[in-house]
Amino acid sequence: MAFKPNYSKEVFTGVFQGDKKDFGLLIPMVCFCDIPLSSIKNHLHTYGGYAIGLRREWRDKHLNPILYLNPKHEMKDILAPQANELINRIKSEEEVATLDNPSAFSLVEYIKVIHPRHTKSITSKLDSSKFTIDYEIYEEREWRYVPNVEERVKNSLSPIISFNKTMRMKTIKKYNSQLHSIETSSLSFNVEDISMIIVKTDDDVARISQILTSKFQQSFTGASFSALLSRITSLQTLLNDI
Repeated sequence: MAFKPNYSKEVFTGVFQGDKKDFGLLIPMVCFCDIPLSSIKNHLHTYGGYAIGLRREWRDKHLNPILYLNPKHEMKDILAPQANELINRIKSEEEVATLDNPSAFSLVEYIKVIHPRHTKSITSKLDSSKFTIDYEIYEEREWRYVPNVEERVKNSLSPIISFNKTMRMKTIKKYNSQLHSIETSSLSFNVEDISMIIVKTDDDVARISQILTSKFQQSFTGASFSALLSRITSLQTLLNDI
């Protein structure tokens, strides 16, 4: 089993180079939230009522927490010289392989710019209702997996791609297809790495158990598969226990 990374947009407007126009990069990634169960209720409308929990040992081996960058703090100026060089190369579509150290791209791959708390209009993934919430992005506690940058360069794939508003979805899908063709780009996990499967209702527990049994029972040993089924719990049960 594996997670496949996809190119996702990160916006760096006005952070480096003093550029006030929207400037975004497409970065290949798989994102995870390290949200404590005690805080899960605050994120249900954003992420919905279904989730897979993975063990901390797996997290620590494969993921890294991102750097939430406050654009008003001096840390921005400390990072700016190297970041500006990378961003200029990306904007000009200069050959990435000419970099002395391609892994320097990790500098921007793990940065997310935060802005003051603001209200955000959302459509609930629980009940499709529409409302506004008081939103602070670092409360997501994001951890991120980015495929090895040198592997991407070796396979003639630009590690990071400049995003513009005229870019079509089929172009992004083409980049994702090229990324998925690199065998080492996927993030593997096994049944023992799963600590919890959260489903929306108590009725979903039985339904998901049946689906997993019909599709995957032959792929695992009896003990490991039984343990996996025992880790399925409902959001209803969790909220009652918290």
